[in-house]
Amino acid sequence: MGRMTRTLAFGMLALPAVAVLTMAILAMAAWTPAAAQSKQASPAEVAAIQVQILETTRKSAEAALEQNKVAMEQTRKTADTAIAQSGAALAQVTKLAEQTMQSARESNDQVYKWASGVLLFLTAATTGLGIFGFREFKTLRQSVEARMDETLVAAVRAAVDNAVSQARKQSEIAAHLSVDMNNFTALFQPVNEGKDKEKIRSLAPTLVSSAEIIKRNARELGDTRTLGWILTNLALLHYHLGEYGRALELQQESCLYIVPHTAADRRRNLACIASKYYEVSKLQYALECSVQTLRDMLDGKLVNDTAAREMLADSDLNCAFAASPNLRSELEKIASLPAPPPQARGEEGAR
Repeated sequence: MGRMTRTLAFGMLALPAVAVLTMAILAMAAWTPAAAQSKQASPAEVAAIQVQILETTRKSAEAALEQNKVAMEQTRKTADTAIAQSGAALAQVTKLAEQTMQSARESNDQVYKWASGVLLFLTAATTGLGIFGFREFKTLRQSVEARMDETLVAAVRAAVDNAVSQARKQSEIAAHLSVDMNNFTALFQPVNEGKDKEKIRSLAPTLVSSAEIIKRNARELGDTRTLGWILTNLALLHYHLGEYGRALELQQESCLYIVPHTAADRRRNLACIASKYYEVSKLQYALECSVQTLRDMLDGKLVNDTAAREMLADSDLNCAFAASPNLRSELEKIASLPAPPPQARGEEGAR
């Protein structure tokens, strides 16, 4: 992430410098001793050259800014994600250190009590024999306490070192995850359009490979939102390839990681995919999944008038409507309601 940011910054600074250097070289090429003696540049000519240099520099800077706009935005998102992950990791360091210190204190207290009891017994038993007196007991107890303090410090230091190492690792994973998600989204555009089947099929291996990396890193970070997002997109990929069984499995898994603003879109996709899978396979469980998902959406008030009209026009749901006509009737009632105020769309739009 740091390297990308530095590269962009260097590119922005280098372009004006290149423009200035180019003008300087041209001026030197045109200069000769004779010319210098025969003609001195007038103030107007000097001013014109300066204006030309400034104009060239401005155009170069504007072009570089336009060209790097997308890359800069990706870098910003990557930085934001890494910062958030670092904050969470530092909180984990603090919590882990506190837990370790408390555990070490409790453990050492028990050892100290046991050791003190043994030493006290030895003192009482041997004082009369002149072998081990209370002076020796005091010296040995102080030695035990010092050793216990060293053990506690070492345990805390080890815990903190481990937590810092984990924080660094998670920050690196978060940075890579952000870049991988941006790349996946760019490659996924033909799948969203769903028209060029051959292009989608040619992109499928790359998309699946990229998705596996995103899934692994999301699980490593405990990022369930990203995990649900990539599973849904994989489900849509298999749907557009006509692999409805696999699409249904992935969409069901993605629904395990639903957050409020994705609930409607993900369940709607699940209902559509399940109904379509039943249409081509006649597997009863797929039809039951579609009907039950639609029922849950209606009962949970996850369907507005716009979504209801889109669902009524979606041929993928024909089997579900045929199996449960009441679903169509309820959607028709919702579709006839006045439109509510505009709301932000979900994370994954309808197919």
